[in-house]
This record gives sequence, C-alpha cells and structure tokens, in this order.
Amino acid sequence: MPLTTNHLGRPVLDCSPDVDVSCSRRDGLGLVAVAVGARIGVDVERVVPWTGNTVLEGWLSPTESADLLAVPPPLRPQAAARSWAEKEAVLKAVGTGLLTSPRHVPTTPGRATRRVGTWTLLPVTVPEGFEAVLATSAVPLPVEATISPTPLSSWTAGQLDVA
Repeated sequence: MPLTTNHLGRPVLDCSPDVDVSCSRRDGLGLVAVAVGARIGVDVERVVPWTGNTVLEGWLSPTESADLLAVPPPLRPQAAARSWAEKEAVLKAVGTGLLTSPRHVPTTPGRATRRVGTWTLLPVTVPEGFEAVLATSAVPLPVEATISPTPLSSWTAGQLDVA
C-alpha cells in the first residue's frame, strides 16, 4: 500500500478511500494512526520547560492563555504540550494541518479536552516527557491496550515496510 501525500501534505494510503492515516514524530518518537471509516489526526509533542513567552506566541486564545496561567507552575509545561497536541491533532484530522491557525481550535489547558466540534480527542500513552493526542470523527469504543514504545532509531527498514 503506497503512502503518499495530498496537495496539502496530508498522508494518504492509496489502498482505499475508506482508510485514513495520520503520522507524527518528535525527538525520536513516532506515531502512526490508521482508521477505517473515520477521519483521524494524531500528534505527539515533547514537554519543554515553561517560559512566559508561550502565552505570547499567538496559538492560544485569550481564554486559553488565562486557563494555562491558572495551571500550577510545575504542571504548565505538560499542559501547554497537551494543548498544542490537541490542536494539531484536530487540524491534521480536518486535513489542513498548520495551514489553519491553531488558535481556531478551542482547548482547555490544564484539563484534557474531550471534544472539539465534531472531533473526539483521546489521549495516547507515550513515554514520560511527551504528550500525544488522537482526534477522531468516530465514536470511540472502549479498548484496553498496552503500548511498548520503541525508539525509531532501533527499527530496521524492513519493520517500516507496509504490506
């Protein structure tokens, strides 16, 4: 199944119009999400040290900036990373990615956002120091899964082939 991109740079699997795919990588950690019959977007972000400049960068609405500043200082880096991952996951699911301003995706910094418009947001388990979110148009079913992350650097080319 060849993986290509559309005119906006969104990944596309050529096998079927019913199959949707989204990818994200940050600092050696990669995520790939595949769905049948639903649109999806996934994003992973590194939790970085907090600076007051975060609220001045323009990707948060005034309400989100206030919410983020209300988060206890030790938790702000994780809350900011989570908010960005939520925004980017939705924009990837919509299909525009960062061609649309993240400011237009409402989140609730300091609390996990559950819905943005018609999108359901689900946390993705990733190693400490990262935040990851899956946005989906589907109604999620309760699933229990254990994910053992493997650094991309330890994969061989054969493991990355899609059959």
